[in-house]
Amino acid sequence: MTGEKDFSHLDTHILIFGWHETRTAKIIEHILGDKRRMERKILLCVFEDMEHPFLDNPMVEFAKLSSFTDDEALKRVNVEEADRIIVDCVTDDMTFTCALKLSPLVADDCHISAYFTDETKVEMLNRYTTNVECNSSKTAEILVRSMQDPGSGRVHEELVSTLHGNTQFSTQVPDF
Repeated sequence: MTGEKDFSHLDTHILIFGWHETRTAKIIEHILGDKRRMERKILLCVFEDMEHPFLDNPMVEFAKLSSFTDDEALKRVNVEEADRIIVDCVTDDMTFTCALKLSPLVADDCHISAYFTDETKVEMLNRYTTNVECNSSKTAEILVRSMQDPGSGRVHEELVSTLHGNTQFSTQVPDF
């Protein structure tokens, strides 16, 4: 409940660094809403003084860390064996620092996704890492496209949601 448990035994798990009361719940709902996803634990990592917000969900574990960049704390959540990581901290500076720290620590096939409000942080992190996929709000672009092409907003929502409709995905095309 308090997030003090040791998770160094986990592997191929999903790590979420950061807490936003509404957005984090939606992130977890969408992860679990993917019916074709590999069954693996989701480990929510926070530094806020709080209790496990998803105690009723056995797929979601909870770790309270003193820092998102402390080596011992990152060993406790087994960053090196994580399969997927989302970095969505309270501030863009925290997200940048956390993603930059995680980048060299993770396995080669681990995918890190980080969310930023400030697009200059996206450009900067892209300069220093090759294994972090940076995301930023596309609200302006979506609003303009929806205004120009009525209904395109609904199409966009269908494509990105794992909860309903047809969803976009990516796949590797083999070399010939």
